[in-house]
Amino acid sequence: MAFLIAGLALATLMTALVYQFLGKLRASCWLLLVFPVILSVVAFLSFSSGTGRDVGTDLRSDQNMAIFCISLLCLSVFAVLRPRWRWLFWLAWLPNAIACGTLVYLVLFWHVFS
Repeated sequence: MAFLIAGLALATLMTALVYQFLGKLRASCWLLLVFPVILSVVAFLSFSSGTGRDVGTDLRSDQNMAIFCISLLCLSVFAVLRPRWRWLFWLAWLPNAIACGTLVYLVLFWHVFS
């Protein structure tokens, strides 16, 4: 499942990048919104999952993840609202690309999950 999410995230971010260079600004901004939405849904689903031994640490970790995902989502929504502002697209794309790169690293190269 994580491999599918990482592949989808990488594909949408690269497609958004290609659309931005082709001049399809509105489509690129909407594609940029897909990854933060998926991250936000996963972050809020982790609140409802079973907790481990240290409930306080798990809750703080989930809250930090949710704050990061919501900030990415807000930045991407601003980019969707103003597709002609290219600097806003790049300002939203860069943290999304870093988060996607981290996700790909964790899924493919860090063998704790396999």
